[in-house]
Parts: sequence; structure tokens; C-alpha cells
Amino acid sequence: MMPSKASKKKNKARQHEYETEVVCREEPLKRDYRGRPRKDEEAPTATIYRVRLVSFLENLEEIEHQLKLASTFILITNWLD
Repeated sequence: MMPSKASKKKNKARQHEYETEVVCREEPLKRDYRGRPRKDEEAPTATIYRVRLVSFLENLEEIEHQLKLASTFILITNWLD
């Protein structure tokens, strides 16, 4: 297998901050036929890309603020009994 190449990307959302990494690898494919491969035959390979999570942080203040907003319920009516 070949060494993997990586590219990093940092993202920031309101509630979470995370960093991802895309890893590229060359993996051998399964041959179409049975038996031993020929001497001069090269093994077929495929490039596989995978996303890996490097770091993950939660913004607890923003999460708590969003929960308070979601739990607030206001009932406004002009129906008087």
C-alpha cells in the first residue's frame, strides 16, 4: 500500500467546532479470474478517499442558549372567556 496523502479542513459552526481530514489511499482490487497472476501483470488498484474526524469541540454556552430558546413557549390569543 502507498502512504496516504492528507488534507485538513477546519470548520466552525455555532454549536460545534470540528476539524476533518481527507485521507487518500491506493488499495489493490480483486482480480476477475482465479489462479496465480502472470509475471508481467500489474495488480489493479483503486483510489479510496475517507474523511476522518481530527478534533471536535462543543460550544456549551451556545448549546444552552439554543435549548433555552427552544423551550420558550408563548401563547398569544384574543379569546376572552
